[in-house]
Amino acid sequence: MATTTNRIKTTVLFLLLSVTISVAQNDLRLPFEPRPESLLPEFKDIKKIKSAEISHYKTDSAGTFLGYTNNKTIIVKNNYPKITLYYVDPKTKDTTQSKTVFTYHSKEDTLESYKEYRLGNTKHLFYDKKGRIQRKVEFFNQKKEGEFFWYYEGDNISKHERLLYGKKYTYEYKYNENKQLVEKLSYINTVYQGNSKWYYDANGNVIKEETTEKDKSIVTTKLYDEANQLIEKNTFVNNTLFESFDFRKTNSNSEKEKEKNEKREKFRQSKTFISYDKNGNWIVTKFLNDEKYYDFDVVDGNYYVMERVIHYK
Repeated sequence: MATTTNRIKTTVLFLLLSVTISVAQNDLRLPFEPRPESLLPEFKDIKKIKSAEISHYKTDSAGTFLGYTNNKTIIVKNNYPKITLYYVDPKTKDTTQSKTVFTYHSKEDTLESYKEYRLGNTKHLFYDKKGRIQRKVEFFNQKKEGEFFWYYEGDNISKHERLLYGKKYTYEYKYNENKQLVEKLSYINTVYQGNSKWYYDANGNVIKEETTEKDKSIVTTKLYDEANQLIEKNTFVNNTLFESFDFRKTNSNSEKEKEKNEKREKFRQSKTFISYDKNGNWIVTKFLNDEKYYDFDVVDGNYYVMERVIHYK
């Protein structure tokens, strides 16, 4: 939040996107892909929405229009099980720049595919009926650059494949009886590259990680306190101490940072005003930029507005 503009952009993004993904809930050792449904504008019941247009602009304190902000206007077209988001120029309403298409398994109400159409980089993601990702395809200037695959045994990812630049990268995953990840094996074009193993304590914390490559062995040990917070980590390369971290001070700083974030959020809420329609969907949010949070913020006394016109079925 280096400037007021950045603060406003953060506010707009927070209000517009219903971001429900928590990285902490996902094992980052596994090939994780966020659920793009979090990028849908927040509606009470999107199936009841026929279309919507979301625009961003600013006004003075009296409500006089001062112009559009840099945010793209979003037009939502709901033809469930397909929902399309168009990102358009607020002045010309040109819809050819980019769009996103969400398609659902109609019986299961789970996401079937998420397709971006952008100038330059874009991607298509495909999901099974349980909502688990199965395949991702990435493009650059409409040319396929990479393809990714996920395979499952029960609820666990058993294998992941990446096809990039003429090479095939394969990762196999193994679990113990508690469904904890205990081993990952790596291959390039079917040639074995090495593996990683994990060991746990009775509370489910990883206390040791061993990675074996062609000519290198890496061992990381971890120590936790009674609250299962990581307090110490040591890494050895070929049996020689490579780095050591003491997280006791870091944990203390994290609590202070959490308090700062909570205070900043309260300030943001106190400057944000929201109006709702009869269906409980917000139609106007206004952020009043008339007070500094940081000393270096620049305020202009204007309202930064998001407005959406919703058409119901």
